[in-house]
Amino acid sequence: MQALIIASSILVMAAVLLFAESAFGAAASFGQTSKNISMNVAGGVKFVPMLCYVIGTFFAASGLLKLKDWVNDGERNPLPPVLIRLVVATLLILLPHMMRITSGTIFGDTKGLVPVTPAHRLNAFCKSGASC
Repeated sequence: MQALIIASSILVMAAVLLFAESAFGAAASFGQTSKNISMNVAGGVKFVPMLCYVIGTFFAASGLLKLKDWVNDGERNPLPPVLIRLVVATLLILLPHMMRITSGTIFGDTKGLVPVTPAHRLNAFCKSGASC
């Protein structure tokens, strides 16, 4: 478990160092530096969900293997570590979707999100040919 945390920390630090080098390396002014940073952060935004999916899949597979061990020999293999791994896997896999919903709520960006307001439902119902 600690090896996974250390490995993911090293990956994140390497990504930050790679982005920082191109952001600060060729900048002539502060404005250019901030522009470089914002462009590099946009690439990192795609990296975080991918990392969450990969690590979540690892936790899910590990949790399922531990669940199999618990089913085969429940006395030597306790259930709480199995549940913790499966909950962590679920949270990591759902994290990118929750980040998109949260950013849409805070910043008003609804790209890719389906509005769930009653007015939207009524408009969709009226467009379907029903009498309103």
